Amino acid sequence: MDYQAAVAELKRGKLYPVYLIWGEERLQLEDLVAEIRKGVLGAETGEYGLTVLNGKDLTAERIIEAADTAPFFSERQIILVENWPPWCATGKIPGGDQKLVAYLSSKIPSYTCLVFTSQGKADRRKKLYQTIEKAGAVIELAPLKGPALERWLTQFLHDWGKKPAPGVMNFIIGEAGTSETLDLALLQQEMTKIALYTGERPEITKADARAVLTRTPESSVFALVNAVSLRQRDKAQRLWADLKVGGEEPLKLLSLLARQIRLLWQTKQLLQEGCTGEQIAGK
Repeated sequence: MDYQAAVAELKRGKLYPVYLIWGEERLQLEDLVAEIRKGVLGAETGEYGLTVLNGKDLTAERIIEAADTAPFFSERQIILVENWPPWCATGKIPGGDQKLVAYLSSKIPSYTCLVFTSQGKADRRKKLYQTIEKAGAVIELAPLKGPALERWLTQFLHDWGKKPAPGVMNFIIGEAGTSETLDLALLQQEMTKIALYTGERPEITKADARAVLTRTPESSVFALVNAVSLRQRDKAQRLWADLKVGGEEPLKLLSLLARQIRLLWQTKQLLQEGCTGEQIAGK
């Protein structure tokens, strides 16, 4: 299950007894944990009903003990297990995974929701992974790109009571950087600024976005290289001027541009020689 599908299920009130949420998108992970918490405990719960377990030496027995212990000040509880190594290919559970596999299969109390999170890659071959997939939900947080990223940003603005004019989302994403440099947390921060900038006016225009967006030196350099590669002359000239005003050294910018052109030329030569995409990536 991906992020969008998970959010849709949670908004419909669909909850599972156990979750595994993994991937590099920290902001999405925090959003999902917040939605699960709201679904299990309600909107106004404070710290009651939430137990966070953290650490590489965490045992299956400790997790089971926490899940079996009935909550005192709420009807239900969430046991959140963070930074636990067993999800990666080489990670192991102290004492083995048999007890936890059996527990997750059929013994989780109705008052407990177990949530495992991992910011690394989870190994699908593991019995524990497959058990959670059957007994609950596994959510993979792949980097948002293209239409999925636009939907996420549009929904974020909708929550603010805002509606972007046609073309605004593409403009914001383009100004934020290339797909390799996009930072969802930074992007959300910029979207919040835009929403506040427009006040009570519901529509967000390209002029609003242009007036508010803050370019970081790193994202602007990559955006400049990308604009040159795509032959977007006006955008490249504007980014070059912004970077010079921001104090970036022209020689550094020329070096980055030269490297990009060299890579493009080498790629073209290798394609003409009949190399595949995988072969080119390995060179």
